[in-house]
Amino acid sequence: MRRLAWLAACVALCAHAEVYKWVDDKGRVQYGETPPVGTDATKMNVPPPSGSADAPAKAKEPESKPAANSEERATRCEFEKKQQELLSGEAPVIYKDEKGEMVALDDAKRAAAKERVRDNVKKYCS
Repeated sequence: MRRLAWLAACVALCAHAEVYKWVDDKGRVQYGETPPVGTDATKMNVPPPSGSADAPAKAKEPESKPAANSEERATRCEFEKKQQELLSGEAPVIYKDEKGEMVALDDAKRAAAKERVRDNVKKYCS
């Protein structure tokens, strides 16, 4: 179930949508683009994917520039480690493509994403 939650967060990340986190009636943590009405949902601070056409200009800064302060670095480090865990799992990673259709991440894209995330873990967690 935890992988499913991270999978939902990854899908939302790929689509560059707002991601919310809440606890359902059974006490399980859920992630999604639209929280249920009447829940105490928290908006997650998920950075847009690099190279995204709709990403804000701030995200298009050179990748060599580290996060500004230690709190931002720690947050980014935690995010990258979670992405690394998700990509290292056996479950398929689903995302929205340019047409808005849900598709599985193929082996080549998964390998490229793993490499990119591994580099980011080195950069932000050291």
